[in-house]
Amino acid sequence: MSDPRALLIDDDATRVAFTFGPGQPARIFDVARRTLTRATDLRDLREPRVRRGIFSADRWENVPDAMINGAAVGMQPEEIGRSIAFMPNSDAVIFGTTKALYALDESGAQRWRMSTDAEVRAVNISADGALAVTAMSDGTLRWWHTVNGHLALTLMPRRDGRWVLFMPSGVYDASVG
Repeated sequence: MSDPRALLIDDDATRVAFTFGPGQPARIFDVARRTLTRATDLRDLREPRVRRGIFSADRWENVPDAMINGAAVGMQPEEIGRSIAFMPNSDAVIFGTTKALYALDESGAQRWRMSTDAEVRAVNISADGALAVTAMSDGTLRWWHTVNGHLALTLMPRRDGRWVLFMPSGVYDASVG
């Protein structure tokens, strides 16, 4: 996934739409039903909120010196901004880079930073602000707790419709095959 706006989720982040690449049809993974299907209706899914308003002065996409909410993010050397989503009803953000996932408050101050083993290509946030869903450069989708940045769940979908869903504790589920 190369477009930070292309990760769509429902309000509680249990249905997630994504593509395997440019020009590919959208797929939907439903966590509750444990299904990976071609998307036929995306109306109840929403894009991430990637800007505060029409005149947003934030600078975050594809830059090593991101400015969000008027403050420098304080990224690590060789880190590049890739994705962002504003929290519901707030100017706080979840920000993805080539090396990490950040939570920044309304003033731009860092609440937490979680190193990642792959680029955070897209991020979206549940309607209640409790979960962030990310699309990673390694092909996985990941669910994170926004309060502390802890990883909750990882999905490894495959083009052939098979998938593996697992938690950091080792609990998992998978499609047949």
